[in-house]
Amino acid sequence: MQLIQIFKQSVYSPDFYRELKDKPLKFSIKYFYLLAVVLSVIWALILTFTIVPIVNVFITQLGPMARDFYPAELVITVQNGQASANVSQPYLIKMPVTEGVKVPGTDEKQVENILAIDTVSPFDPKLIDEYKAAALLTKDYLVMRDDNVLKVQKLADFPNLTIDQDRFSTVVEQVQSIFNRFAPVFTVVVSLLIFLGMLVAASYKLLYLLLLALLIMLIGKIKKLDVNYKYAYRIGIHAMSLGLVLSPVLFLLHAVIPYLFTILLLVMAWANLKPAEQSLPLTSTA
Repeated sequence: MQLIQIFKQSVYSPDFYRELKDKPLKFSIKYFYLLAVVLSVIWALILTFTIVPIVNVFITQLGPMARDFYPAELVITVQNGQASANVSQPYLIKMPVTEGVKVPGTDEKQVENILAIDTVSPFDPKLIDEYKAAALLTKDYLVMRDDNVLKVQKLADFPNLTIDQDRFSTVVEQVQSIFNRFAPVFTVVVSLLIFLGMLVAASYKLLYLLLLALLIMLIGKIKKLDVNYKYAYRIGIHAMSLGLVLSPVLFLLHAVIPYLFTILLLVMAWANLKPAEQSLPLTSTA
């Protein structure tokens, strides 16, 4: 495949980089987007078939888990922006222990309860830490964890409602039914969003390269080579090839190295920018 051949040359081939000077910009742009599309398709498939099964497990287990999770005696009422409950408070609902299921935005070490209800104490978001809860329901607010950030939602934004075990189970069953009906559509949408997200992220790098091309020109000057801005930009498009492949892999492995993409691009440019080797003339001996 020509794409693989150009990719190899983009990683290391000083001769290829010298020839770039005489190639049109569309040659490099075409290569860049072909590589970006292939990588986006690969990662869309990998992430889709990673995320969708996890969601499917969660939704499948949600129905049977709902009735056991929601206490039979608990009734929560939100009326005119204020919450109340028919139980002694603070009231803590334990985190369900289900293999393969984790509540998003929570840390297992700091969260033991999925919900803490305290509509009696004065409002204090820090109570969520004291109760080791994923969410905290107070008289006027709902506080939720999102990784290391606490999000506070006014109950005044909620409609009047009453939640008991039966109503909670009914809502969960409806969500299950909708997901099962539209699971194929959900899979396609997730794949498409990941694909477009990867493609947009790759396109952003072309804008970033507008600045990095100046550094590539500097490399050319240091090496005493004739590298104008247009040539430097084309060099950058190919020099970023390795970074485009490695960056998503390292991100998924949580091995985030600051400025790795920039460093790789400049290293590739430095390694490939070399003057043409001149052959020595043959001399004859009498």
